[in-house]
Amino acid sequence: MYTLSLSCRSLDAETVFLSVPIIPVVQTTVNVVALVNDSPEGCFLQLPATTLTTLLDLSNLNPYELWYFDEKQKFTGKAFALSTGDGSFLVQTQAKFVLVVNREKHSDLCESNPISFTFKPNSVLL
Repeated sequence: MYTLSLSCRSLDAETVFLSVPIIPVVQTTVNVVALVNDSPEGCFLQLPATTLTTLLDLSNLNPYELWYFDEKQKFTGKAFALSTGDGSFLVQTQAKFVLVVNREKHSDLCESNPISFTFKPNSVLL
C-alpha cells in the first residue's frame, strides 16, 4: 500500500504534516467507515477517474473532515462528517481525490485554515 505525505501551510505560516495510506477506489459508491476502520488516522481516497461523480457513504463516521481535491490535486473544498443524528449521511462528489482526516487526532491540521498544500515527492499515486 502506498502512503501519501501531505504538508499544509496556514495563514499564520505554520506548516502541518500528515501521512496517510492511499486507497484506490473502483466503486462509484464508497462505504467510508469501512475504509477508516483500517486506518483511524485518516486516508487518501483516489476515486475513479472514469466516472463523473462518486457517492460517499459517511453514515456513522464521526468526527472526520473530508478535504476535496480535483484531478490535478488542487484543493477544492471540505466537508464535515460529525454524525450527530440518526439515519444515513451520503455525499456525492466530483472530486477525484478525498483526504479523510480524523478531527480528534489531527485538530492542528483541521484548524489550520490552509492556504497551500504540498504532496511530497516520495508519495506515489497509482
